[in-house]
Amino acid sequence: MEFMAKLRSGETDINSYRIKGTENIIRVGDCVLIRPSDARKPKYVACVEKFEKDNNNNVNVHVRWYYRPEEAFGGRRIFHGANELFLTDHYDVKSADVIEGKCVVHPFNDYTKIDNPGPKDFYCRFEYKVDTQVFTPDDVQVYCICEIPYNPDIFMVQCLRCRDRYHLACVGLTIEKAKAMNQYLCSDCFSKCKEEVGENNLNNFTDEEHNGNAKKPTQVPTELETSTQNSVTDIIKEPVMDSCTRMMNVLNNIDGLECGSTLWLEALQLLEDPVRREMFLAMKNDAARLAWIKLRCNIKDN
Repeated sequence: MEFMAKLRSGETDINSYRIKGTENIIRVGDCVLIRPSDARKPKYVACVEKFEKDNNNNVNVHVRWYYRPEEAFGGRRIFHGANELFLTDHYDVKSADVIEGKCVVHPFNDYTKIDNPGPKDFYCRFEYKVDTQVFTPDDVQVYCICEIPYNPDIFMVQCLRCRDRYHLACVGLTIEKAKAMNQYLCSDCFSKCKEEVGENNLNNFTDEEHNGNAKKPTQVPTELETSTQNSVTDIIKEPVMDSCTRMMNVLNNIDGLECGSTLWLEALQLLEDPVRREMFLAMKNDAARLAWIKLRCNIKDN
């Protein structure tokens, strides 16, 4: 963040501020985008606490900063969405000239219900104390066999029985197959159901579900669907097997792809892109992964 602006004598509080050259009115309580001094950095996000105008009509704005995950303890992790922010106890005073416009910081549950969030839609589920590096609340719902908090940017499937949510890469599903499902049973619940009703009856049950007699599960988890909670601080402190680690584990064990070879190095560069990485991990088997790598790297089999 940038240094605090020095207040002038004779300032008076005002209720709103119009951005110069526009008709956009900013009011106390609005969330705003703040222009950084380094144009290469993303715009800062802050909540307006109050405006003050001096005798020369210069306006200062008092703000409470939101931090992005990379600005807080632990950095950005796989469960942080692209538009996630933390409300901090860092207060500041800036010239109102640095305000670029309004944005919206939604409560987390409200954000997950937005079909197509825009570039000015953010969300916040934690407050963050800068000096002590403490998150509030410290307990957070975790999902999937990897036991990490929900990231609204990553598609998940919900088990019809236990109601837990699973990442496609963690359960070996493709996005196409997941979206075509009317229901999903995790491996544990499938085994339990098979023991209880028998495999033939279970097949009939799942066929009936696929025929549309079951309510299609939603993508958004709710707090009531699982009682599993972990400490945010513990999650951040402990190393998490993120998609990069899973990708390396898979890549290093593909038959026909020698570790350190030119193709292996080209695959590493290719899989730096997170979308390609998730697609790679969701593929059915290593043969498909190797064929995809060769196709993307323009390598033809003899």
